[in-house]
Amino acid sequence: GDFPIRVPMLDIHSVGAGGGSITYLDSAGALRVGPRSAGAHPGPVCYGEGDEITVTDANLTLGRLDPEQFLGGRMPLDIERTRRHMTSLAESVGTSADSLAKAIIQVANSNMERAIRAISVERGYDPRDFALLSFGGAGPQHACELAARLEMKTVIVPQHAGVLSALGMLSADCVRDFSQSTLGRNVNEVFTELEARASSEFAAEGLPQVHFERQVDLRYEGQSFEITVPAADRDRFHDAHRKRYGYDHSGLAVEAVTARIRAVAPLDKIDLDAPTQAETFSSVYIPPGWASRGDSAGNLILTKP
Repeated sequence: GDFPIRVPMLDIHSVGAGGGSITYLDSAGALRVGPRSAGAHPGPVCYGEGDEITVTDANLTLGRLDPEQFLGGRMPLDIERTRRHMTSLAESVGTSADSLAKAIIQVANSNMERAIRAISVERGYDPRDFALLSFGGAGPQHACELAARLEMKTVIVPQHAGVLSALGMLSADCVRDFSQSTLGRNVNEVFTELEARASSEFAAEGLPQVHFERQVDLRYEGQSFEITVPAADRDRFHDAHRKRYGYDHSGLAVEAVTARIRAVAPLDKIDLDAPTQAETFSSVYIPPGWASRGDSAGNLILTKP
């Protein structure tokens, strides 16, 4: 039969609210955005093939995209076609194309706001204590308004925002996670075994230089769920438990359930001379009341007093 297996993975909370997210009216006549997406083919109405209005079409309608400079000028957008489709849907609900476009952006931003709250507020983190990092071709078009909803004062737009994920894949070190149950065993012995296994695997791939990061899953005796903390600072468990669940039991015994190591093999980094053509593959919308400046790394820093 089928068995659920817990494996290490990136903790990503995704939401269907991207540039290709399709706008529609539900059975009650309410405006919805996503999770269906037009993708790259046929894509938004402004691409010239799709017939369903998307978030990208809304941004274009509001002048947040330059139709002549999309994809570095290689793919002009059809603003007139977009206007016709937007006007048609707007008239069906008794409003203007611009008002509809603004409503689409507001709904999309609301969807993104809920997703951010799910991984911050619901886990004991206050978004106001952080800066919002925005990347992707469309992300910076929504970043400032999204930050304002979360009462965040700073937005960081990386220099190569439109291709940041691809750049990251090219420049990231080789990383692999290993884990093993520690119940009834000495935790340090388990760490030693995991590190030996990781070293052997990396050496077989021609990566002899490896360093390790140790983590451990802890829980109070009798609990059925764990929290992962750095192995060198196990006292942080009580603080982490209090932040996530609102309480802690510092007087109760704590048991280690799983030992984890992250094995990191440094790889040669690529060099990109700035500025590069990558800068033309993202658009940034800066609303009134926000200030912008560049830092020494070429990032755009947006702040709201």
